[in-house]
Amino acid sequence: MLQEEVFFDLSLLSYFNSYGTGIRVADMIRRILADTSLVEDYGHLADFRLNLALLKSISLEHYETMRVREYFDDNANSGVVYYIFETDEELIFAFRGSEAFDDIRHETGWQDWMDNFRMFLKEPTYQQIFTLHCLHTTQITKPFYLCGHSKGGNLALYCALTMRQDLQELLLGVVSFNAPGITKDIFNLYQERIEDSEFQRKLLIFENENDCISSFFEHMKEPYYIRSTFPCGTMEELYHNHNLYAMQEFRHNAFLLAEKKTAVPKVVYHFVNDFFVNLKEERLQKLVARMDDYFESGLSMSELYRVLIYHISKYTSLFEDIDYEEIKTITFQDLIERRKTKQLLEKVKGLQPKDALRKAYDVVGNLSAINKLNELDISQITQGFIHNYELLMNKTTQNLQDLLTQNNERILQAMRSIRNRSAQEIKEQNEKEEDLQSD
Repeated sequence: MLQEEVFFDLSLLSYFNSYGTGIRVADMIRRILADTSLVEDYGHLADFRLNLALLKSISLEHYETMRVREYFDDNANSGVVYYIFETDEELIFAFRGSEAFDDIRHETGWQDWMDNFRMFLKEPTYQQIFTLHCLHTTQITKPFYLCGHSKGGNLALYCALTMRQDLQELLLGVVSFNAPGITKDIFNLYQERIEDSEFQRKLLIFENENDCISSFFEHMKEPYYIRSTFPCGTMEELYHNHNLYAMQEFRHNAFLLAEKKTAVPKVVYHFVNDFFVNLKEERLQKLVARMDDYFESGLSMSELYRVLIYHISKYTSLFEDIDYEEIKTITFQDLIERRKTKQLLEKVKGLQPKDALRKAYDVVGNLSAINKLNELDISQITQGFIHNYELLMNKTTQNLQDLLTQNNERILQAMRSIRNRSAQEIKEQNEKEEDLQSD
């Protein structure tokens, strides 16, 4: 098998546009480094500078005999881009991962990230299906590898799992870097192939110890955790840890391994994944449509990270007291503390007697006001759970049922307040409409 570093280098190269097919890969790298227009256009972006520095560190002698056989670019439509590199013995498909909006050359949009959020739905995404189709229609006459970073790695894994049997027999291996896993429905459909020992031997999955994107969905195989070259204390650092340049530590052509994922990606995983998993399908469809609006707004990638975390947090009520400007610099220690509070709420919910909760629903369940809860209302209600938990911890001798009854009364009072406020809002709105009609 080719060395790990080769797949890492080719995954990085997949993010640069073609400088010609049939050329040696070493010459492709030289042409990229000699292209001064790239620095002029993108040199102000930190991730571009770090990727370029990583490209300069590649040992060109490794790629004097490898050539660029094909470059597939459907960026303007599906967002799918990949290279086919070739040696005398094998082919290597390197799939490009998700790209940021390009407001300079307008060569990319947000097709990738629109497709990414559809991974939370049940069916395969368009990029997954389209990439598999491209693979099936490519003339493949020698053994081959699949590799890629981020969504590119996901496409490599998806194609390996779902490709025709004749291609399976030619497949030598799949190497992914910080790639999200396979959704549960697809995983269950192909479980027999996933559990096949021969297929398992072909999988090589690498994840940055500080990366959260690669934690999503189902892993087909236990990943290798790579030591990060970046800290991870803020949203900005979380973004950098997803990139290839944050996992470039090699010793003797192998990655420096970490023992496990750090606390930060685990917290972010539960924060985001629990939110999507618990949404009903109809509401999830609406949220995905809302994400499309964000992607079409022209935001930069780092801005998008903050916007998504901020607005998702509004649904989960974890950050209701923090404005958007503060979310830019919020530390993950704060996130961890808020997650602990969330876990307390989940535990205390299990303590509520079902008949009391049913009574609360019967009182207000059919009122339109319930559908108009805002962050303040949610805080009022959940504060009762928190307060109740503290009482249980501090006054263990007091009767448990009395505490629960008191707490449920607080919840009912909050709901009645919501109902009364909603009725007042409706009354005021009707009065405004009557005034307009009389005018």
